[in-house]
Order: sequence, then structure tokens, then C-alpha cells
Amino acid sequence: MKCAVATAAVLVLGSLATPAGGQTTDERAAARDIVAKRGDAIVRVMGTLKARMSSDGRDNAMPDQAVHASATVIDPSGLTVLALSTIDPGNIIGKNPTFAAQKLTMTTELVDVQLRLADGKEVPARIVLRDSDLDLLFVKPTTAPAAPMTAVDSAAGALAAMDPVVIVQRFGSVTGWKTAASFGTVEVVVDKPRTYYMVAVVTTGNGVGATVFDMKGQFAGLVTLRATDESKGNALTGLNGDALRALGMIPSVLPASDIREIAKQAAGK
Repeated sequence: MKCAVATAAVLVLGSLATPAGGQTTDERAAARDIVAKRGDAIVRVMGTLKARMSSDGRDNAMPDQAVHASATVIDPSGLTVLALSTIDPGNIIGKNPTFAAQKLTMTTELVDVQLRLADGKEVPARIVLRDSDLDLLFVKPTTAPAAPMTAVDSAAGALAAMDPVVIVQRFGSVTGWKTAASFGTVEVVVDKPRTYYMVAVVTTGNGVGATVFDMKGQFAGLVTLRATDESKGNALTGLNGDALRALGMIPSVLPASDIREIAKQAAGK
């Protein structure tokens, strides 16, 4: 069961990507400019995950696991946001009706939290706010930084279907902690029960937790997971689409304006 859960989570977290090609020379130049100017605001959050799995009343401690995920510095004070599900699988399991029917639950605790900045510096941090419904986790340095940290720009305006976007994330040690970028296109704007952007999806490439910019370089949103009715399916196809349907989750872009609003609660903590 544990292997199946881990495999499904890996498939989910590698699900969002964008079709290659089709961009103009100007668009590619704009994307490179966005990475050059905003790339240092994309960091990694690292920590140790302590977890216990419970199934049919049997409680089992799991080995501690080192975890890290791409994150976005949204304020010069170092306030940083990431998709909770990228670093805490308990958030996925807790929302899945199949796991609930099997009485499978996971309790987790993230300790030894650090921010790994673009220059490789590791800064001790602490969790200031979790929002499991919106799949968000906010952290900030335990000590105020001596100098303002590089942060993303003000929130972009509302996006519309067919708007191009640039999707950026910071990879882990396998790439030398480099930033990576690709293009995306807003397929549809979902406005109920709250606004989300659905971005063109293929089976490999960018994943949950990536930062989304409009073509002006403004912060447009964060790729998060949201619960969906698996019995109705979704627009995703292929291996990762099947995994998402099985988990009852779908990757979508939560607008930056919503993240900024929630961040106000975290800023004073």
C-alpha cells in the first residue's frame, strides 16, 4: 500500500507541463528575461518529514524522510509559499475518498525547515500558515534577513483563456539546483467555487508547485492540487491523468491575487 501511495504521488507531482514550440522569438526573449529577473525568487524549501500511517486502526511509524520542493518568495521579508502537497503527502491522502474508504490516514510533521536560496545559502525557516483546502504552505526565515530577499513582483491581473504564461520552478540537486522554465497556455478559467486557471497539460514536464508568470513577468499564480469528483473524470489523459483521477485530484493554477490575500494572515506570524 505504501509503495502504491508513493507511486501515485510521484505521478501527480510530475503532471503539469506545456507543449514545446510555437512561441515567437519575442516570447522566448521575454521568458528568458523573466527567468533572469525573477529566477532568484524561486527557491527550494527543505525539511524532514516525520509521518505515521494508520490503516484499519493499525498505526505504523514511517522512517523520517528528507524532503524539498520548489517554492516562491512573495515578500522581501522572506515570506515564501509552496504547494503543501509537494512536501507533505498527507494532504493528498487526506482528501482522497478511496483512501478514506480503506480507513487509510497519514499524520505528518515537517521539521528542520530551511530555505535553500538561489545562491546555495541555506536559511533556517519556520512554518507560519498551512491551508490544506487550497494546498498552500507558507514559511519564513526564523531570523529576519539582513537585506531584503528577492521576491516576485506584484500580482498579475486576471488571466483569460488562451493567454500565454511562463512556468518556472527550481529543480533539486540532480540539476545542480537550477531554475527551469517552459511555456503554457491558459485553457479555461474556472470561476466556481473559486477562480482557478487550467493550463495545457501533457504527461511529462513541470509539476505541482511551479510558479506561473504572465508575459510581463508579473506573478500570476502557483500550481496547486485541488480535489475533484473522480466519478466525473477530468480533462487529463494518459498515465498521469489516470493517476490524478484515481486520487481525485487535479493540478490547477491558484491566482496570485488569492495567494496574496491569504498571505496577509501569514505576514504577521
